[in-house]
Amino acid sequence: MVAGTNRPEEIDPSGVRKLMRLLDPLRASPAGGVIHRQVEAMLLEAAARTGDLKKDPPPFVLQQSLGDFAVNYEINAYCGDATRMPATYSALHANIQDVFNENGVQIMSPSYEADPATPKIVPPEKWFEAPAKKPE
Repeated sequence: MVAGTNRPEEIDPSGVRKLMRLLDPLRASPAGGVIHRQVEAMLLEAAARTGDLKKDPPPFVLQQSLGDFAVNYEINAYCGDATRMPATYSALHANIQDVFNENGVQIMSPSYEADPATPKIVPPEKWFEAPAKKPE
């Protein structure tokens, strides 16, 4: 858990905060050799870049499990407009990929078997190769 974030027992989606919706947790498993503080900070940064997520109460990260090949994390956040949840999830997924790439951290797949010789990341200069177009 990141210092200064909500403890799980403080989550109250049915009480005082009932007008806000807690997104279903998104899970990420980074490559081995990455310290949990960095992963938590990257997930929180991705959430901060996602416009439809509430700042208050703040998003928070939980370490879900110690898997066979990676630690599994989840980012939890509140959104205000449930009708926009698919778009919000999509934006959050994109932001997670961008933040992990910016920091040189590879996201592992469930079928992980071994560490590659070099991390499988996409450097920023290749983010908008054809047919992708840079946003204006």
